[in-house]
Amino acid sequence: MEHDKADSRRLVAGRIEADRLTLTPLAVEDADDMMSVLAGQELYAFIGGEPPDLEGLRARYARLAVGRSPDGRQEWLNWILRRREDGQAVGTVQATVQATVQATVPTAALATVHAVVPTAAKVQVGVPTADQVAVRAVGLAAAEVAVPMAGQVGSGVWRAEIAWVVGVAWQGRGYASEAAVALAGWLRGQGVVLLQAHVHPDHEASMKVAARAGLRATEIVEDGERLWQWERGGEHQPGTR
Repeated sequence: MEHDKADSRRLVAGRIEADRLTLTPLAVEDADDMMSVLAGQELYAFIGGEPPDLEGLRARYARLAVGRSPDGRQEWLNWILRRREDGQAVGTVQATVQATVQATVPTAALATVHAVVPTAAKVQVGVPTADQVAVRAVGLAAAEVAVPMAGQVGSGVWRAEIAWVVGVAWQGRGYASEAAVALAGWLRGQGVVLLQAHVHPDHEASMKVAARAGLRATEIVEDGERLWQWERGGEHQPGTR
């Protein structure tokens, strides 16, 4: 398992090898290579935002490279997708991990609990909209899926929200699916028991990616995006269509 030696409770991003891609932990220096990947307004049709400038992207990557939220309750894990054949950056994936008391509640109860979570409880957790699908800490007080622990990440059961983005020039080649499957497998190997993603209901390509990573669509829709999830013990296998 990938843990910080100085704090065994921390989950840190490790290098992940896929078939055609290497997922390398994000660094500030990656901003230069990512400028061309994140260019093009069409990339933001479903995720919102706009192409970043280099200075702003470096600043955001500096914040993300810290790897955890200021209060220590969430791990912010980010990777650059690079082709193994030539090192070309083609996109990013990310996971926001937090500890929870329990894994999940039944789907019916999930819908009920979600309905009473105040909108104000749904907040961005530090992932920039310019180059990442928005990651949400949904219902942190009331628990959309489980009640967060009061302690640090690693002190309870782990859940992760994942997201992916591939530059327009490299779309249609299966890179997003390959990366999402590799990321989901890595997280499961680290002991994460619940994976979630929020996908726009009109974004067919991204829905296929979520399904191939082993997630299933739920009835929950928030801010125009449907919640997809996988929980340990489910029957849906990653990599299936």
